[in-house]
Amino acid sequence: LFGGYSRSERLEILRDSHVGAFAVTGGISLLLLKWTLLTGASGEARAGLLIMFPCLSRLGMLFTMHAFTYVRKEGIGTAFQEGASRWQVAFGLATAAAAGGLLLGAAGLVLMSAAIGVSLALGKWISGLLGGMTGDTYGAVNEVAEVTVLLLGVALISSVPRLYQVPLW
Repeated sequence: LFGGYSRSERLEILRDSHVGAFAVTGGISLLLLKWTLLTGASGEARAGLLIMFPCLSRLGMLFTMHAFTYVRKEGIGTAFQEGASRWQVAFGLATAAAAGGLLLGAAGLVLMSAAIGVSLALGKWISGLLGGMTGDTYGAVNEVAEVTVLLLGVALISSVPRLYQVPLW
């Protein structure tokens, strides 16, 4: 996204299958950050957070798919765009809200809102650069939302632990 000066240059860079030094460094840094955040989660909330952070990031991705157009006529993301409907978004929201509430209490709803908000904000920024989304940018939305949920989840465990009072634990 930062490599080109025009939409077409950025899209061409995204289509390139070669991995550069920045991508490798970024990937390793991302994994280390997630590991650090997961080990920083304490108590009973850790299990719920471990289950919910991938779920909530995919919910954010679902919202992004619904809100922004796909920029290419073909590609990895087209399979997910075709046949997308409001019912799928509503079902995903209801499922994530129920699971988040049961596993994380009120914190689940806070984390769900954060995942959706960050995903939509990132989708808007990316769509401004590219004119829409691609399969790679859906993946980027997912990764940013995962880190957001983990970071906020760990912060809430430390600062407002009562948000994690849940019926299942």
